[in-house]
Amino acid sequence: MSLDEPFPLDHLPRRLQNVVLKKFDGRCPSQREVADIPDAQWLATPEFGHVSLRQIRALVEVIYPMCA
Repeated sequence: MSLDEPFPLDHLPRRLQNVVLKKFDGRCPSQREVADIPDAQWLATPEFGHVSLRQIRALVEVIYPMCA
């Protein structure tokens, strides 16, 4: 699986999908883009908390284990 492929937003709850899309100005980010955002930056995102961070990082860990 290439890190340049779209991030699998459909594996996240709809509310979190919307937060990620808003973070990337409405476009679906690549897997690498999501993996490369530091936790502190995610947590500074409106409507994004520790539960959301765990969901994103769990999915990133499956896709990109070296980031975990």
